[in-house]
Amino acid sequence: MSDAEKLQSKCEELADELQLYTANELRRIYSSEAYGAKWGDFDRLLRRIDRAGLDIFRDQAYIVRREDDGEVVIEFRSSIQALRMRADSTGKYAGQEGPWWTDDGSTWHDVWLKDEPPNAAMAHVLRSDFETPMRGVAKFEEYAARYSRSGDLMNMWAEMPAHMIAKCAEALAIKRAFPQKTGGILTRAEMHRDDEDGANQRDMREPTDAHEETARDVDVMNDALDLSPEESGDGAPQD
Repeated sequence: MSDAEKLQSKCEELADELQLYTANELRRIYSSEAYGAKWGDFDRLLRRIDRAGLDIFRDQAYIVRREDDGEVVIEFRSSIQALRMRADSTGKYAGQEGPWWTDDGSTWHDVWLKDEPPNAAMAHVLRSDFETPMRGVAKFEEYAARYSRSGDLMNMWAEMPAHMIAKCAEALAIKRAFPQKTGGILTRAEMHRDDEDGANQRDMREPTDAHEETARDVDVMNDALDLSPEESGDGAPQD
């Protein structure tokens, strides 16, 4: 059995135990966003994502890949939409109030019109069985993503700072209101420091050259199965 076939077999075995993902979808995820990760790490991560009911292909979850001392480490982040979905699935989600923004901690604004970012954002989440809303407050400097060298704000944090910090406040409020449904789920906005500019992420919707993907699968599978080049053979199909 070739290494590509071994990878397909492992994906089929895992898919049989998951609710949301097919074997081909798992292979696409493993060959792109989780490229180079150990199979055991990938298996555990996808089980967590599947158990949480999050669909990567609907932008409900994202895999964050980074290298630590030469070893690939993978984690997942959810979207704010996924947290809203989880809250709504309880049947007790009664909407929100806010967000609001402030620059002094005492005066809160419904709309942020200043050129400089707000210092904090606040959001309330309502539960039908709670008498008072659950509040989430996020300070800008605690969450804003900045480049390590220049200190400049990154990407959406530079373009839409009020929007981004409001999402952090909303995420905090949702998790306080629905801890059993959202425990252990972090959004990308909350955990920017692990997501460094998305440099290690690829859009799985982009088509990939078939030969390149097969060769990549072989290299990944060798590492995942601890196969040496001699043990694995050439693996990739020849032109």
